[in-house]
Amino acid sequence: MSGVRERDLFAAVVSASGVSPILAPGTVRRALRDVGSTPQKATSSTYLEALPSMRARLRAFMSPEEAERATDHIRRIVQSHDNSLPAD
Repeated sequence: MSGVRERDLFAAVVSASGVSPILAPGTVRRALRDVGSTPQKATSSTYLEALPSMRARLRAFMSPEEAERATDHIRRIVQSHDNSLPAD
């Protein structure tokens, strides 16, 4: 994945999290760190692997139901992003 696509995916996940723009980037970074990655290295698969950690972290800012909706939204974005990649 190119650096631009990595930044685009990170920005999309941050936006979809439903957390304030001040807190969301750190929340997503920490969830990626939980699975041994960073926004610069994360692939679509990494984001999917980090979803349980993201859901748990989102619960600090919203109800469990809202966190579930947000992670479902993130999952759809990540899967859509992966499908939009050109075939090699």
